[in-house]
Amino acid sequence: MLWKPIYLLQAILGIRIQVAYDPLTSKQSPFQQKQKVNMPGGYRSCYLMNLEAQNQTFRVMVDTGSSDTTLPSNILNNYKGPNITGVIPDILPYYSEYGDTSYWHGYQSNIDIGISNTTIHGIAPVLVMVNQSTDPLFADGEDCDGLFGVGFPFLSSNVTEPNTLLESWYKNNVIQKNEVAFHGCPYHMEKESWIDIGNETPYSDCGNQSVTFDVQFESYYTLNVTAIAIANQSVALPVEFQGTYPNGFRKWSILDSCTSIILVPDLVMNSFVMALIESYAFPLELAADENFLEFLNGNVGYSFEEKDIAWDLLPSLSFSLSTSIGNVDLVLGPRNYLQATTEGYYFILISGQNNDMAILGLPFFSAYHITADLLNGNLKFQLGCGCKNSTENYPQIIHSSASIAPLSPPTIVPQSTLTTLQSTVPSTTQTEVYTTMKPTEIAYTTGISTTTVTTTTAVPSVIITLSPTVNQTTTFTESNPSPTTLMVFSSSKINQWDCIFIYSNFQVV
Repeated sequence: MLWKPIYLLQAILGIRIQVAYDPLTSKQSPFQQKQKVNMPGGYRSCYLMNLEAQNQTFRVMVDTGSSDTTLPSNILNNYKGPNITGVIPDILPYYSEYGDTSYWHGYQSNIDIGISNTTIHGIAPVLVMVNQSTDPLFADGEDCDGLFGVGFPFLSSNVTEPNTLLESWYKNNVIQKNEVAFHGCPYHMEKESWIDIGNETPYSDCGNQSVTFDVQFESYYTLNVTAIAIANQSVALPVEFQGTYPNGFRKWSILDSCTSIILVPDLVMNSFVMALIESYAFPLELAADENFLEFLNGNVGYSFEEKDIAWDLLPSLSFSLSTSIGNVDLVLGPRNYLQATTEGYYFILISGQNNDMAILGLPFFSAYHITADLLNGNLKFQLGCGCKNSTENYPQIIHSSASIAPLSPPTIVPQSTLTTLQSTVPSTTQTEVYTTMKPTEIAYTTGISTTTVTTTTAVPSVIITLSPTVNQTTTFTESNPSPTTLMVFSSSKINQWDCIFIYSNFQVV
């Protein structure tokens, strides 16, 4: 079989991938026929819903990482679609800039705004965009027309209370509770996703198993992740994980509806990729493809059939979070982090990033029913979409006083030190970790004059992490019937880098 990868394209509002969406249809609750509406989107975008203003319908992203509701004006550049008319001031005091260099400038206006096909309507503050960059982040008039921020008022650009659309609706008795319930679904069940503004519809599918976490700082949906485990084995977290900013604020981890994947520290991602390789859950033909490591690192997707994967062999991924009564583990299974698009391309929805924090993106929203209580500052997790018909024992909510215990930070090998470190990862085979800072030290550490290593297993268990990304070549040749995999890493174009090699059952020749 010819394995054809497709690349994952990323932009910054969290992380998202722009695609065209199916027509939006309302889905009213059988209990309260006013708040519960359809919420398409899935892992390739923020979730979407419809807002109504000035007799027009705006398709907007639902963003927990923002508190402002932002809509286009009738003179907004690089945009064709529904828009807000009004008196535009000479000075535009509001603006936002994003990590992908896009931006917008505008003003604040109080307008009558509501949710399509519901009784929710009222005067509320809205930011109106007057000009924007040539590559709009969320207002292109094709896939999306604006942003609905459901974060805490602390993040709002508006200094006049009520600061946000949600708070305005709540204080004016348009909704009974200042809460939002997300019922996201995996991509293949996207049409069953819904959002309940005001959380007026009771949800009790799959029993009453739940956990409530206090938000650590009421800005983003911040959480205290105390440990991360892969297949129930704790992974060492970097020393800077959830550390302190210069201004004294903690770098808490974040639950974010507009980050389409889960972002973990690079150390965790390295261990996760290693666990995927050692699971032998993927077909040998796929494992031998030149883009396989890119696939495992969440950068490309492959088209294959579900039966091609040995799902039971894939590892679980657990996050231990603190509550007022101890730690609770949120455990994701393979089908939570390995999902297929409607085109049949499977993606690993986890990626490495800087070591400051974890960002719990859409795979958490598609696994759990999540209720954000903005009045009391907490997040409630329940088993979510598809739990009644799940074919595996995931996701899980595990209450335990003996939750995952974080390990000590890994040893850092100085540049001048050439030491072989024994791995602490339990394994049935001998595993050694080489940590080095220079290509010449790799040759010295392996005891040979070139960077050549031969493994004794037919399927290599090797992970290579380079920072920053550098040019490298990897070739596989068969030397003799026993040592079958020859790996050669070119160092001619490398200036300064750090690298971790992990080999199972290896011998140097």
